[in-house]
Amino acid sequence: MSRQVFTPSNQQRLTNVSVVRLKKGGLRFELACYKNKVVEWRQQIETDIDEVLQTHTIYTNVSKGQTAATEDLRKAFVGLLSGGGGGGGGEAKAGAVTSGGKKGKKNKNDREAGGELDEAAFGEAIVREILQKGELQVADKERAALSSATAREIATLVSLKCVDAVSQRPFPVSLVEKALHEAHFQVHAARPAKQQALDAIRLLQQQRLLNIQRAHMRLRVQVPLSSLSTPQQQTEHSTLPHSHTLPLHNTLASKQTFLLDSLASFLASTVQVDVDPIDNVLELLCSVDPGNYPALVDL
Repeated sequence: MSRQVFTPSNQQRLTNVSVVRLKKGGLRFELACYKNKVVEWRQQIETDIDEVLQTHTIYTNVSKGQTAATEDLRKAFVGLLSGGGGGGGGEAKAGAVTSGGKKGKKNKNDREAGGELDEAAFGEAIVREILQKGELQVADKERAALSSATAREIATLVSLKCVDAVSQRPFPVSLVEKALHEAHFQVHAARPAKQQALDAIRLLQQQRLLNIQRAHMRLRVQVPLSSLSTPQQQTEHSTLPHSHTLPLHNTLASKQTFLLDSLASFLASTVQVDVDPIDNVLELLCSVDPGNYPALVDL
């Protein structure tokens, strides 16, 4: 008697999979995602969740195809319910998530005194929490490729943001990559490349492997002359009648000096200082270190 091998006709195997795993409430939950998409999602490069997930189903074991039970989801992610309205309505909302995290039809158990519950919102919240906080399971080759791509992006950002302190010319990306390697800079694929680029710049400056400095910003600063009051003016105004004002030509030089002295700690260099006699505005063309820009704006 021949034996026939039974193969389920409705079985769909997932390929090209990266698994995101989150342990919560003593239980394990997994999502099947496309490779290289989870990091882009966390860095907000990819915003379409359907381009990240192979399926919205929530698993306990992706490789075995074991889906998460509704009761387990309800217990483990009860914290999400309080943020979605809390109370009894939130508890019923958890029950609205079907087994495996799929969006099922509402039934009589998914109703509360206020009407039908939004089951899709709770299921979406679970998926997003797993995506954001879960541990990304990747193969060694994929991890190496991801780390290499992140390192290249960091070196490119450093090359764009910095110049040679003497020649004021940008560094080639390959030279920055070599310097970061010699400095033993640790690349973290899960962190945004922009944040790591700032850390890389500080490390290169500390170890002095390159004569590197941040490229300066060119700014045009306009300050109304009426807003400038030098210490000398304040003393003179205190001894004059309130209706009397100092002539512009008597105070212009002192106001220019006062402004430049006030901004000296923020400016890398001053290119030009002009005065618009019609609008009574002092205009300053200067270069600023990007790190000083926020403090300059707050003045």
